[in-house]
Amino acid sequence: MIKRGVSEVISYTLLIFIAISLSIIAFAFLKLYVPKDRPECKEGVSLIIGQAICIINITDETKSLLDVTLQNTGTFKADKAYVRISNIGEKFKEDVNSSFGENPHPLLTGIEEGLNPGMSFRLSLIFPAMIDKTQQKQYILEIQPAHLTEEKDINSLALCPPITETITCKFSIEINDLTAKVKTGKVTLEWIHKGADFYEIYRSEENGPYNKIDTTTSTFSTYLDYSTIAGKKYSYFVRGIFNSIQIDSNQVSVTAI
Repeated sequence: MIKRGVSEVISYTLLIFIAISLSIIAFAFLKLYVPKDRPECKEGVSLIIGQAICIINITDETKSLLDVTLQNTGTFKADKAYVRISNIGEKFKEDVNSSFGENPHPLLTGIEEGLNPGMSFRLSLIFPAMIDKTQQKQYILEIQPAHLTEEKDINSLALCPPITETITCKFSIEINDLTAKVKTGKVTLEWIHKGADFYEIYRSEENGPYNKIDTTTSTFSTYLDYSTIAGKKYSYFVRGIFNSIQIDSNQVSVTAI
């Protein structure tokens, strides 16, 4: 009888032990996999885009640059910032990373972590390869500030409302050395070849509208216009085509002889 009672006590003890063990395992699972409520952004966290410099290298995309200066205009420190960019009219925005692949980007005040109110911080970023660079020069830049609700715990990052701004990018290749020389019965255009697939020649007569008069694939970057009339004023520019990207040169004007 006593042995039976001891056996039942041991059985109950084992059941309790197993139940507690399963509870611990279940709690650990739920703690790990059940999503937590995202920390809320506190009022007073605010960043603005002080300056944005965008340069697109159309021959080597890895050298395209997006340089953004952020200013903290709020009353609290901003620890990090997400940076995204899109073509105008598109809802989806691509992440903009640094050379270290970071996004969100850490913000600093000197060597101190976090950007304090009234301070500025410069981000040197890599222009995303997926963004279309063939048809436009303007893009939508989005900055989303964030702050830590617990010291140095990335899981406590609270996301604040994003700001957007339209930025204008410049191409790193320019055709700004076009010249025109006049000789009897012709005008000679010359410029330095910048690696374009081909060039389109545009001409205006007597300050009228420009019309394309020819196309050249010459790498000597020289064009002879024999269809001039003595005494008339002609203006020219050339348009370089770089893999669908159009770069216009400076304009030059001459009077034919």
